[in-house]
Amino acid sequence: MDVKEAIKRAKTYVAETFSDENIVNIGLEEVRRNEDGRHWLITVGFSRVEPMVKTATVLGYHNPDLPRVYKVVTLDDQDGDMISITNRAVEH
Repeated sequence: MDVKEAIKRAKTYVAETFSDENIVNIGLEEVRRNEDGRHWLITVGFSRVEPMVKTATVLGYHNPDLPRVYKVVTLDDQDGDMISITNRAVEH
């Protein structure tokens, strides 16, 4: 699987997995392969919108102060299956 397909799948997995948690601004943060080259490790970032902020977001107001969450999506290089979604700790 090429890198563009891996990124697309990772973002789709995140969007679908967290669909009931009001996530916005899903974006690619980092891409790499594991040491043996059999898995893609793709970091995807997003923000969760609190219910009171959701209306403003739907109306098109962007809130840059929303905290960003980072997840590492591990995909099998051969078939693109998702192996895991884990937290990515980021130092501030």
